Amino acid sequence: MKREKYLLFLSIPFLLILLSSTFPSSHSYRIIGMGKEFAWIVDDDYTDILKNPAEIALVESRIFTNITTLTLKKPPYSKQDTTSIGHLYSDTLIYSLETLPLSKDIDRPYLFSGVLNFKRFKGLICIDFQKYKETSSTKFRMRDPENERFYWVYDETAIAGTTSTIYNKETSTPSDDYLVFNSRNGTVYYEDDGNIVISFTAGRNISDNSAFGLQYSFERYYNNADPVYVKSNYYSNYTLGRMENIEEVYRIEELGDSSYEESFDVNKKSNNDISNIVITHTLACGFKSGIENQWSFDFVPKLSLQFQKFKNEQSIVTLADFDPDNDNINHNYNHYDTEYEAKKDIKTFDLFGFGFGFAGRASRKIGESARFRFISDVFIAHLRDNESLEEITSSFIFTYQGHPYDVSYITSKKGKKKRLFIQYSLGGGIERYFTDNITFAFAAILSEKSDELSFLFTESNKYAPNISGKEERTGRVTTLSLPLGFETYIAKNFGLRMGIVEHLIWNTETNYSMKSSTKVSTKNNFFHSERNSTYGLCVKNERMQLDIIGLANLLEIKDLQISLTFEM
Repeated sequence: MKREKYLLFLSIPFLLILLSSTFPSSHSYRIIGMGKEFAWIVDDDYTDILKNPAEIALVESRIFTNITTLTLKKPPYSKQDTTSIGHLYSDTLIYSLETLPLSKDIDRPYLFSGVLNFKRFKGLICIDFQKYKETSSTKFRMRDPENERFYWVYDETAIAGTTSTIYNKETSTPSDDYLVFNSRNGTVYYEDDGNIVISFTAGRNISDNSAFGLQYSFERYYNNADPVYVKSNYYSNYTLGRMENIEEVYRIEELGDSSYEESFDVNKKSNNDISNIVITHTLACGFKSGIENQWSFDFVPKLSLQFQKFKNEQSIVTLADFDPDNDNINHNYNHYDTEYEAKKDIKTFDLFGFGFGFAGRASRKIGESARFRFISDVFIAHLRDNESLEEITSSFIFTYQGHPYDVSYITSKKGKKKRLFIQYSLGGGIERYFTDNITFAFAAILSEKSDELSFLFTESNKYAPNISGKEERTGRVTTLSLPLGFETYIAKNFGLRMGIVEHLIWNTETNYSMKSSTKVSTKNNFFHSERNSTYGLCVKNERMQLDIIGLANLLEIKDLQISLTFEM
């Protein structure tokens, strides 16, 4: 019977993957309902196991699954919550998100995990898969084509398709009237990423008050549409995500021989292919010990092996005709008849390195109804690549009175690229019980993430001798989180959870470049605050527990996310 029971248990993940879409998370839906900041502050089996593999020795055998409806929406442009370097975008932590368009696509994530007894050991197998995609065929146009500034900008009013407008100067003659023609098509991918995580955990009790556990995890993250750097300022040059066949035609056509406007025709085509793959292998050891009814301690050292393969290849072709009617009068007094520009920008690097970290918790029971906890988490990773490449190929052809002028060049930067990633968090909180049905928690958590990318290169082109240079970019985000959480069971089997958290966020961005005797350094500081609310429901009996989140809008049932836990 036991063998048949385990075979049935092992078949469940495959059925779940075939029959449902699920949502991976490093927190249980109970903790998410109260506020994910309470991980390791509030006792929770699933979350505690992922923080310290030794916790598995204290958990009864059960299955954890997170199930959601097929049309789950992802909040637009939210960064993934993670402690892994694998989820950080390639070059910066600094984003300005206020002007980005809304998401137009959906998530389809999956998760299964379960705890099994293996004689003296307990084990957990966890499989996560998730995929995000956000696209738009609108919202971008050439900036100010009448003044020949042909690069893409975000424009809330821009629409896909074709438009034409006749401008009437309200005179009796049509000679000063003109036609403006505009056509846009193509697709911009603001986000097209996903990851798979497979982890194995095993642990056992060493004594009545101590336990030991091991955890290995494999993570593969990809991002094919990284909006590397986006500014909210209208006059800034936008670097978009992946672009497929973006094309815009803009034309001014004079409607009379002596028109006030001169004819003008410009066509621009763009493609941007992005690939960012990060693979991480992590091994963590967990220890747990304590003195009954007094102090307990968690200690989790971890090592990681990491790979990052990045490519960003952008191509732009612009063709402008300043005298399409060939009347020898050029638009805006331009000296050239036609202008052709083709540009290809390639950036590649393959980083490899190691990371190490430590997570710890000290818990102290206060009386019979409260517990104080102090938590800490530190992670450092160092990666490098000696064959990084940044290459720009440009061609210009100007035509003046039938005579072409051809200018082309290739600028190549090759060298060593290094990346240093540091993350830490420190915090403390109290979990308090009021009777058996009410739990209250509050905490203060200070966290910081910094990501430094350094490129030591040699630059070459056919017009100048080789020169050496250095570029550095550092992003730092410091956050003080102040969460309050509440859980109550209105009836024996029905619970309600709520949480509110205030985030105080400081962003610092520094850029430094040095080439020959020229040095440029910039530093930007930003501060803002955020307030988030969370809600959750719970229905349970002796063998099963159902947790629900996604209750911000009760009319949007498709946004509900459901977690089921079965005890074996």
